[in-house]
Amino acid sequence: MQHEEAAALCVTPGSPGLYITRRSATAQSEVIEYDEEYWLQDVMTVRITTQHA
Repeated sequence: MQHEEAAALCVTPGSPGLYITRRSATAQSEVIEYDEEYWLQDVMTVRITTQHA
């Protein structure tokens, strides 16, 4: 984590974490939602599932 994000989360700069951006759009590609999140590595579990067509 960089200094600003680390300070907001009360951790030391350089602490491990996950940065996620999400964008939701209409069928016409108009962005209707944009989100940036910073997560500490010890507060979540990430599971990714893929399906083959």
